[in-house]
Amino acid sequence: MARGRQIAAILMTAFGLFSFFSLFFDATGQIGALTADYLRRAAGWVAAGPALIVVWLGVRLYRGLWDAAVLRRLLGFTLVLLAASIGLHLYYRFATDWPAAWSPREEAAAAGDAAGGMVGGLLAGAFMRLLGPLGTGLAGAAAVAVAGMLLVDQPVRDAWARLTSKAAAAGDNAREARAKLSRRRRTRDESAAPAADAAEPAAEDGPGWEPALPKEDRPPAANGETAGREASGGRSRRRPARTGGSYTMPSTAPPPRPRAAPRTRPAGDGARGRPADGQLG
Repeated sequence: MARGRQIAAILMTAFGLFSFFSLFFDATGQIGALTADYLRRAAGWVAAGPALIVVWLGVRLYRGLWDAAVLRRLLGFTLVLLAASIGLHLYYRFATDWPAAWSPREEAAAAGDAAGGMVGGLLAGAFMRLLGPLGTGLAGAAAVAVAGMLLVDQPVRDAWARLTSKAAAAGDNAREARAKLSRRRRTRDESAAPAADAAEPAAEDGPGWEPALPKEDRPPAANGETAGREASGGRSRRRPARTGGSYTMPSTAPPPRPRAAPRTRPAGDGARGRPADGQLG
């Protein structure tokens, strides 16, 4: 019995994979082409959904016999696919030509292998005729909510409480991580502060200590002034006037007046060689 179940599960899984690959690849032969054509005509753009459901059923059958949980999830997947096919058909008709009157037969043939396929067109035409746009939207939302409850396998209230608790836990973890990071930064800053204080020179706090004034920017001194400042222990002194080296400055005193040569009188006028008047004494 178990071996037969496993063989059936393997065949079902293989058929589901074959149907899924035939939708996207041409390497499945004529049977794959026919399978893909039928799937597209029936489900349109959601044709991959039924193929994946067959694969899932085969895997669950290989693990064990189907139970109520498998049937419940199968119903949930079916509701999701039906709601998606109806929504895709309505979107297709809105984008192309919105009909004045909805007919299930006409809608089933209108989309072809696009949108929700034949199933989506048939259901969309029936719901739009019976419930209108508003009722169809509410029915689709209710179907999605019921499908979620069937797939999640727990009440909506419990699922919401679990989701909110996880969100709160994530928020607490984020706040704790930020607090740890801030504590690490504060510890690092506190450990770096004493090192910075030790690197600074110790200040002399004696009674005669005064804070050093900022030095003014002065132009560089000349060579003579620098040498004199170094010789006097850093104090500046005036440099003596230049002597000019071996050059002798000319005298600025007025030149002496030339002395007049003594005049002698002629021999006949008096004694020889007597100086003239005004030259005696």
